[in-house]
Amino acid sequence: MIRVEKPASSNGPEDVLLTGGQFEWTWAVPMPYRALADPHGICVMPISPADTIRRNEAGHPKGNFHHGLAYFATLQSFLTYSFGWTRHDLGLLWWYRNDRPVDDPRMALLREIWDADGMLERYMAWCIDHGPGEWKAGPGTPIRHWAKHLNQAPAVLTEADRERLNAQRRLAESGDLCASPWGMHLEDGGHIGAPSGRQWKHLPVPAELAESARISHSDPARGRATLVTEHVTGWYSTLADLGATLPPRPGGRSWRVDVFVQPIGYLGEYRHSWSTGLWFAGRHRYHAVGN
Repeated sequence: MIRVEKPASSNGPEDVLLTGGQFEWTWAVPMPYRALADPHGICVMPISPADTIRRNEAGHPKGNFHHGLAYFATLQSFLTYSFGWTRHDLGLLWWYRNDRPVDDPRMALLREIWDADGMLERYMAWCIDHGPGEWKAGPGTPIRHWAKHLNQAPAVLTEADRERLNAQRRLAESGDLCASPWGMHLEDGGHIGAPSGRQWKHLPVPAELAESARISHSDPARGRATLVTEHVTGWYSTLADLGATLPPRPGGRSWRVDVFVQPIGYLGEYRHSWSTGLWFAGRHRYHAVGN
């Protein structure tokens, strides 16, 4: 595992169709997918923002705020577009209450990176602070367009939950801004919502974008298909649109669609949930807990 830091002065490409948003938030978004696609290769992930804190010229500790933007935005994007979660708070609460299972490689990555860094519970506390009372500004809202139902029930917290979350809030308040999801402009998923395409509000998406994508029936008998798209922007909406054109399968079974986004690589095998209306990767039970 190689952990890397974003140089504070670096700038990225301006083509938002390729990057999927403003570079400061999105430069690390491809990393979890690449790590999972090649588990025996060299895995590169962002370092903990706490590890960017160094003493400046005046002798005061200061972290790399721009690194923190991407660190938390990458987590937010991964939970939204891989797990298909509209309620990150519920999904993470379930994960912690069930002893942080790692039988899904994506959950193993959550545990190895964000949980081991001590930042996953902190992000969970932020999510609960932006829960259904403010559901339009929730972390998973970029995919709400496709959800059959929006779960607006507040998370039920135990006393132990409250103590744990309050401890994370205190740590965030007392620490460097780079290591706090508060103040990272994560509200409503605005900086990671570009894969939702025209159904999202921040980035104009050309009408011809879908023409660059294609879906093919690689194995119709087994219900397998492949989606390839040239752009990060709009890949999820394209999956939803083209996935809806696949012919019905016997018994209402779902198609399994291998998704390739050229600037990122292989994103995983996706299915459509008849219960939530959302596309997701991995097991359905792990999708359902975050909705």
